[in-house]
Amino acid sequence: MKTYWIGDIHGCFKTFEKLLSRIPSGYKIGLLGDINDRGTGTLPSIKLALDKADYMLMGNHESLMEVAVENYMDRSCFELWMRCGGHSVADELNIYHYDDFKQMVIMAEPEIEMIERYLAKCKMSFSCDDYVAAHACIPSDFNDANIDIDTRLADKLLWGTDDSIGDSALFAKSSGKQVILHRV
Repeated sequence: MKTYWIGDIHGCFKTFEKLLSRIPSGYKIGLLGDINDRGTGTLPSIKLALDKADYMLMGNHESLMEVAVENYMDRSCFELWMRCGGHSVADELNIYHYDDFKQMVIMAEPEIEMIERYLAKCKMSFSCDDYVAAHACIPSDFNDANIDIDTRLADKLLWGTDDSIGDSALFAKSSGKQVILHRV
């Protein structure tokens, strides 16, 4: 089954809607991460992703949001997310202080529950016979089996490095698979 892959929506809901409307019926939809942050429409973008996407991959902005939600008692996790673009999501949630965020997570309001559902569906990568998809990089030593235990590998999939293009090209050459990333 053919799949359209979309990356880096960053809360631009109307653009996301337009992109999805142009995908022919019968095609699967894959998201390469960074659906959230920066733009003013993260919450409707996440809802649309949950409704329409067949595959959802974790990007570095999902990772920052997940760490903030999972570690809501740690103010520094929240502040890092805010510095990296999460302030737009905070505005959508009417969060003006760290204490508002902490209270919202504790109360498990519908928006936080939707965010948690979305994050739970995000995978680090997608692999099939023909290609491998990830957010930032496919390291040359990529192996689906060790993603969850290999922090270095996870960091490259989410964040990439200066040699990301070279790493991904080496993987493609050695595996014979196409590499799909949010950027090349």
